[in-house]
Amino acid sequence: MSKKELEGFMAIHGLSVITLAELLGVTRQAIYLWMGSKKGVTPTASKVIRFLANNPKLIKEFNETIP
Repeated sequence: MSKKELEGFMAIHGLSVITLAELLGVTRQAIYLWMGSKKGVTPTASKVIRFLANNPKLIKEFNETIP
């Protein structure tokens, strides 16, 4: 997954770097590294993000748990 795809995913689902990091269980720094890297997102995180993109209800449910 490229930086552009990651940014698009975040925009479509209204996710900030902080929220995405919490959703994936990674640090904010990891998200910033992915966004600044030519390699993009790690293969494992890409699979999780694609799974979430195909199951937006899970993202919504997660967002509802954030105070």
